[in-house]
Amino acid sequence: CEQGNLVSFDKRTGKPLWYSECRDPAGHSGGPAPITVEGIPCVVVLTLRNVVVTRLDPGNEGETLATYPWQTYFANGIATPLVVGDSVVVTSGYNISRIARLQVSAGGIREIWSVPHYSKVCSPVFHEGRVYHAWQKLWCLDWETGEPRWSGGSFGDDSSCVVTSDGRLIV
Repeated sequence: CEQGNLVSFDKRTGKPLWYSECRDPAGHSGGPAPITVEGIPCVVVLTLRNVVVTRLDPGNEGETLATYPWQTYFANGIATPLVVGDSVVVTSGYNISRIARLQVSAGGIREIWSVPHYSKVCSPVFHEGRVYHAWQKLWCLDWETGEPRWSGGSFGDDSSCVVTSDGRLIV
């Protein structure tokens, strides 16, 4: 990407306001997710090669705050990252075939846990101390350890999950 893989546009004119300094190709990505890191507004996105956290604060727009290597075959980082506090959960299949919880700080990204219970397309969701995602069946992972609490059902390869306002999980 010659001008950056994220672009901010003026909502009235459609003209670009800034481009990210990260120039990784975007790949097949579910899109950016908002995150606040040590009071700094940012977005996190999966690019072709990395998990990238990009600053949004005035005067620093588009600067890369942190990166973490995450490159799949066929550029398939499809699931949108899950953000809970200063943590990001990313998942993908192919050569990576895992789901990982990463802790983001202004100093970088560190892995909290990584387990082989992944999804290729379903963006993970968080509810009551658990991470849920679907890939052929529904998975419930412990937030602190990533260990499976249970799994079951039959949902195919391209399922998705949402948690409703009354705490119900829809797959």
